[in-house]
Amino acid sequence: MYRGQFFTLPFRFPIIMRRLDSGMQSVYSSAPTTSAKPRPWAKLMGSLYSTARQCGHTVSHFFQNVYHKVRYSDPPRLLFDLLSKFRIFIFPFNLYNFIVEQELSFPPPPESLNDYRCQLLGRERLEDLARIPRKGNMLVELGKRLDAGEIPFGIMKGDEVVGYCWFNREECTSKLYNFVFEGNSDIYLFDVYVSPHYRGLGLAPYLVTQFYPWLQTEGIEKVYATINLFNNPSNQLTVNYRQETLVKMLYVSLFNIYEHTFLLKRYKV
Repeated sequence: MYRGQFFTLPFRFPIIMRRLDSGMQSVYSSAPTTSAKPRPWAKLMGSLYSTARQCGHTVSHFFQNVYHKVRYSDPPRLLFDLLSKFRIFIFPFNLYNFIVEQELSFPPPPESLNDYRCQLLGRERLEDLARIPRKGNMLVELGKRLDAGEIPFGIMKGDEVVGYCWFNREECTSKLYNFVFEGNSDIYLFDVYVSPHYRGLGLAPYLVTQFYPWLQTEGIEKVYATINLFNNPSNQLTVNYRQETLVKMLYVSLFNIYEHTFLLKRYKV
């Protein structure tokens, strides 16, 4: 049962749709890699980041965030990030349904990842989860997720949490498009995140391949996820898995006054 409020656009946007579709085709036409290809201008930001590391933690952290955004993002996403600084949020996304295949298996991870392991995490790891650098008060935000019954699956290096994803077995809790599951064989997967200090090592694909066997063991049949159309790393993570695109939507929020999710396209599945 869908509970999200959204508008179906009363007229067609052929130019927008062609650009969104062509943008996604460019993502899926390239072979999947363990990490996204750096953008051409990322070398400059990499040099600035290396210099900034010598200027102090605050400056280096700023340039590190900028460097990773430039390296892994297309110009539209950089523009949307810039607009968000002025409380203008534009979020084009697809709602996917990933089919869990019981016969699917994965090769062993590369030796470079031997020092890492993945596991379910509980409230006792809340402070460790919140130490990963992100905007906002993550101790409070992640605590609310645990209170709501959402569960983290983390990447560990020794005793340090270096990345995670979250899931909910009861409902899709995305503010973009939410609904309650009718059975116990579906989950909503969200917030796949790796610490900036550990990016470029292939940890996000590693996390997904370690999470998949848990899905098989638990009898999960469908995994729902909302993914930004211009989030190249996340889109590249999906190409190896059987999936169905359910809807293409556009979330818009203006100055915390106007907020709506527009239905751009509904796919036949």
